[in-house]
Amino acid sequence: MHFWDPACPCNVGNQQHLGELIEQYAPEGVEFYALQKPGSHGQLPNNLRRMKILDALPGAGQVPASPAVGIWDRSGKLAYFGPYSEGLTCTASNSFIEPILKALEAGRTVNATHTLAVGCYCSWPKGP
Repeated sequence: MHFWDPACPCNVGNQQHLGELIEQYAPEGVEFYALQKPGSHGQLPNNLRRMKILDALPGAGQVPASPAVGIWDRSGKLAYFGPYSEGLTCTASNSFIEPILKALEAGRTVNATHTLAVGCYCSWPKGP
């Protein structure tokens, strides 16, 4: 699940990396979804339009910043929630995502839901 705000300049660096993740993992059956910041206006770039768009998600008001990602395992258990990477840019070289997806693909249990990182993020509205 990709949480994003069209007005956030931090999305620019993330979009290429996310597109690469989609190209690599969608053919293997990984489903990609996107949730846009409530009340914002904009659309995903062409390389990300294969994601399924959600209008709302219970608990989305707890997202601390964007861009952010949530990853669930095959059984529906949250395996990871947080930033894509640490640092001002997001690439495969500093990403948290590829190791998590590879572990899940191999059938290993992942519980990395409380990762802290410093990087480029924009605020997300608090909600119910």
